[in-house]
Amino acid sequence: ITSCDAPTVTPTEPETVPVAVPGCDALLNLPTTAVVGSFVTDANIHWAPGEAISPALGISAGQSAWVLGVDATGEFYKIVWVCDLVWVPVSAMGPNYDAVWNGTPLPTNVID
Repeated sequence: ITSCDAPTVTPTEPETVPVAVPGCDALLNLPTTAVVGSFVTDANIHWAPGEAISPALGISAGQSAWVLGVDATGEFYKIVWVCDLVWVPVSAMGPNYDAVWNGTPLPTNVID
């Protein structure tokens, strides 16, 4: 074989593998009673219990979020949403039935 007969090798890009990166919840001090719940209905976000964000922002049914506890009235859950702590009506959330949480009940402890 002469140098003219050598096969041509084309370099290829190295294969990339997706890597899990911790989200903002890794930086938050979550209570030990916190669990991930699922939205069973669409919900408006509140900056404090009963105080809706204006203009209105909502979360669609089927989404999930860390649930930290309830307000003193038991009507709002404090959740982690897009790296913020916000409130949503208790009626909008239920247990998450995925393979990790298996329907774990949402926390009922009062939280500020």
